[in-house]
Amino acid sequence: VASPAPASTISSIAPKETLSAGSIHRAGPEQTAVLENSTLRVTFTTWGGGIREIELVGHTGDPGEKIRLNRGSPDAIFELRGWSAPGEGLVWSLEKADPQEVIFTAPAQTGGEVTIRRIFRLRGEYGLTVEQEVENRGGVPLALPAYALSAGVGAPVYLRKDEESYIGASWFTTDATYTSHKLPEFLPSNFLFLFPRPGKDQVSSREDRQVKWVSAKSQFFALVLTALDAPAAGAEAHKIDLEGEAMRDGSGKVPAIETWMKLPGFDLGVGAKNARKFGLYAGPKEDWRLRGLAHEEDQVMEFGWMGIVSRPLLVVMNTIEKWVGSYGWSIVILTILLKAILWVPQAKANQSMKKMQILA
Repeated sequence: VASPAPASTISSIAPKETLSAGSIHRAGPEQTAVLENSTLRVTFTTWGGGIREIELVGHTGDPGEKIRLNRGSPDAIFELRGWSAPGEGLVWSLEKADPQEVIFTAPAQTGGEVTIRRIFRLRGEYGLTVEQEVENRGGVPLALPAYALSAGVGAPVYLRKDEESYIGASWFTTDATYTSHKLPEFLPSNFLFLFPRPGKDQVSSREDRQVKWVSAKSQFFALVLTALDAPAAGAEAHKIDLEGEAMRDGSGKVPAIETWMKLPGFDLGVGAKNARKFGLYAGPKEDWRLRGLAHEEDQVMEFGWMGIVSRPLLVVMNTIEKWVGSYGWSIVILTILLKAILWVPQAKANQSMKKMQILA
């Protein structure tokens, strides 16, 4: 049996290299498993020891198409970076898969006897819980380095360029500060065609603030990863291009934002275990539903001071969507309703203006 490596030899790579999209070489055949209920169908994969994609049952995109969160992402949700050499990922095995839970295991340290085990379960309509346990089965105490977990990608639902301004990554810190970054920040731009500027390579949270949750979102849907037992050390987001997808308006590859949650390193004595618990919301951006979560995940709605107007309108739009089954048509119908409601006061205002013109 190989002896555990001392802490100083544990592989640790720079954050940019660690979190760069598609930098992991996949070895061996992929094993998959599925958990599902009336609202979610979650596909798990051994390529990353996490979630390959999440189908939202009952929601549709373009006619005949299903909504699948994280589709085309180079990384599974909960992909772990930071404990293996560049280009190498942890080698996960599927320990158990039944209708109640999916369990993955992997050696967490090359040449050592540290193992990582994850238990995934569905929770409620659009939620999952993840229990992660790292155990030192060797004979030497270890200090494991910091690591990061993928929280998924925010990407266009209908694969059209006009969705780009709604694609974003965000996080909420322990001092109640909400930070959001949208896809246009990562794209090249110019001012009056004279001053071209490259897009950002990455964005990160402040180093002096801990993070409660991170999100990757589109106009109508969001993935929100929450650290349940203790705050995370930080957050980071990168622009990526989805694999196997193309924009339907002919504008090329599909741009998206991948969000990562950074976790601190920890000491692991002989026979000791380090346990963490995470929650994942994967569903529609419905204010009432997000407000029911315990860590202010409703901040992802980004209402701000306009919430007094936006919240009632969103309730009406979501109610219409349940009738017609499409957010696109619900926006059209809501617009017509608003114009109908405002027609009478607008008509009276126009009449008053005409009278004023006659008097003038």
